Amino acid sequence: MYRVAKVVFPFPIEEEYDYLIPEELSSKVELGKRVMVSLKNREEEGIVVEIQKIDFLNPQIHYKEISQVFDEFPVVNQEQIELSYWVSKEYLCEVGEALDKMYPKPFKITKKDLLELNKEEAINLHEENLVSLSTEQKSIFESIKESMFSSIPSIHLIQGITGSGKTEIYLYLIVEAIKANKSVLFIVPEISITVQMIERIRKIVGNIAVLHSSLTGKQRYLEYLKILLGKVRVVLGTRSAIFAPLRDLGLIIIDEEHDSSLRDNSHPRYDARIIAKKRSEIYKIPLILGSATPQIETRYFTEKYHNQVYDRFKYNIYFLRKRVLGSLPEIHLIERENLEQPISNELLKEIEKNYKNKKQSLILLNRRGYHPYLYCKKCKKNIECPNCSISLSLHKNTNERVLKCHYCNYQTAVIYSCPDCGSRLTQLGTGIQKVEEFLLNIFPEMKIVRLDTDVVNKESILQEVIQSFIQGDIDILTGTQMISKGIDAPNLNLVGVLQADAGFYLPDFRSAERAFSLLVQVAGRSGRRENTGKAFFEVFDQDHPYIKWAVNQDYESFFKEELKKRFEFRYPPFSRLIRLLIRSPLQKKAEKYINELANELTQKKQKIGIYELLGPTQAPILKLHNKFRYHILIKTQFFRETIENIKDSIKRFKKRLHEDSYLEIEIDPIDIL
Repeated sequence: MYRVAKVVFPFPIEEEYDYLIPEELSSKVELGKRVMVSLKNREEEGIVVEIQKIDFLNPQIHYKEISQVFDEFPVVNQEQIELSYWVSKEYLCEVGEALDKMYPKPFKITKKDLLELNKEEAINLHEENLVSLSTEQKSIFESIKESMFSSIPSIHLIQGITGSGKTEIYLYLIVEAIKANKSVLFIVPEISITVQMIERIRKIVGNIAVLHSSLTGKQRYLEYLKILLGKVRVVLGTRSAIFAPLRDLGLIIIDEEHDSSLRDNSHPRYDARIIAKKRSEIYKIPLILGSATPQIETRYFTEKYHNQVYDRFKYNIYFLRKRVLGSLPEIHLIERENLEQPISNELLKEIEKNYKNKKQSLILLNRRGYHPYLYCKKCKKNIECPNCSISLSLHKNTNERVLKCHYCNYQTAVIYSCPDCGSRLTQLGTGIQKVEEFLLNIFPEMKIVRLDTDVVNKESILQEVIQSFIQGDIDILTGTQMISKGIDAPNLNLVGVLQADAGFYLPDFRSAERAFSLLVQVAGRSGRRENTGKAFFEVFDQDHPYIKWAVNQDYESFFKEELKKRFEFRYPPFSRLIRLLIRSPLQKKAEKYINELANELTQKKQKIGIYELLGPTQAPILKLHNKFRYHILIKTQFFRETIENIKDSIKRFKKRLHEDSYLEIEIDPIDIL
């Protein structure tokens, strides 16, 4: 009797490969463990996805042996392996590539770590820490609770204005799941949201696991092992936590479900909402989606099929239209004609008044750095990154001024003269660093802190700043979109958004949706207790209809108008999109490849006619990371059939690509820049 392991690899290689399990490793090789094997004369690390027992070896096959087993514990379980096969079909990737997304990089663990992992911790629910639900909240809770014991997977959208108490419903549902001996997966889009959420959940359920990118590699691996070994019932995490190997999964919650960071930006470009839906289907459990500004597709389908079963799921939509405490903020528009100073005098007066009333302010500008552009008037162009067709931004650090690319992280010393003509460069525009400096000069008596990706390189910094703000130790918190959601500070009474309408003008069909959500979310940070807060949007055009709807927090009008436009051009939810993008160091080569691919897909389309091709054309951002980018957009109302129809063409095409070029496949792209 021989034991043969099927092994997959974390790179684009199609087949599973069979390897003999040698006698000396027989007790160590298990499903889901990483192993070292020889592949095409190279030593490679793969994962065991199946073990077979066979009586005879095929004499025509030269079997190689597994040479090493890396792990004491499997890094993935059977459910994750099965899920990886589904992901590979859904996202046109290989099984090993899908599996590679599902677990953190393993670290060597010590005896002390093992003792911690093997400690049995009883789950002690503290229901006394739950707050009472309103009639509106209770009705939603009871409806979802009922679906937890159904045999049909269900999707529940809770559309509630900011501060309406969605979290309280989540907490009650978590308690119900634990009482039923089930586990809960709770996904949030940003680590800033986890800071307050962790404390709230721990007060009620005690021991939980937390997974997000700001943990050290070892911390993340130990948290992951706690989940894999069944030591916790609740996992709270960002996007990649959607693959957490919880046992007896009974409930999945995704808060701020509209957020684009729920989509991964590297191959395979999975969407945590789609993975959640699949896991909900596998376990026949409820998936809860919460937002004040739900994704257009989510709102459309939950409303259209409310209380009906459609495509294997029962859909429900619920509304929370009142705040638990206080009321929605008063929102005012300030039209800016010139931007000589970063903030208008009107908003500065409001900040000062707010400070004198012993209240806090939050100022958002969704633009990193100090000056976004260095411009040569003679050449009529910005100084661009050598690797990307993107302007370099000037950043002022403590001891130096540098130019940075926000896409590839290229960095160089600041220059003052144009490298082409020698003319003096003009520093244009305002970034959040300039706003912070301006406020510090105007209000030296105030404690002012900035939060953006330039300062938050550790989880501890983020937690420290948010806790300080919640406790009232910071007078003004400035930052980029990182501060737009999840912060529930009792003393925050004023929100200012600078250049608030800039996001509506990007060349992308989802740009209005993103910009509208950002404004509603950040305004909703203000006045979340007894006082009515204020919010100010500084804009270039106060008559823009989407700005007016954001001021009135009118999602319904925005949704109807956006749906009308989507229907006219057959964009989601009236179709699904597949984006195919070629990256190559040579522009002519990128153009040649995309034309070849377009020709092949056009021929297929003419035969069956189930999809529409847009392009080929240059991507709006032509060059990134020293690669030129050309793309095609496939629009289809028959997604599954389209994938089946194009997958073989794409596999063949990928094999023809030179090794310096790459085909990027994105299903349901979040943006098309």
